Amino acid sequence: MSCNDSTWWSRDRYQADLRLLEPVLDRHASNPDALTQILHETQAVFGYLPLAALPEIARSTNRSVSAVQAVASMWARMRPTHH
Repeated sequence: MSCNDSTWWSRDRYQADLRLLEPVLDRHASNPDALTQILHETQAVFGYLPLAALPEIARSTNRSVSAVQAVASMWARMRPTHH
């Protein structure tokens, strides 16, 4: 799934290597309010937001998976679409 799609997060079409997420989470470990920054950086690392990353992001930010997904979904709707 690319940034040109109407939703920028995706169910994994392949197994995402979540080890790539660790530096992002480590960088923001002392800031639990950095959720949108973490989501943005995760998308930059993978090229999309892997659904498998949401539980790790939730754990890191002390939020539920559904809360992280809600923010991710709202953020996707607020972003301009690129055609």
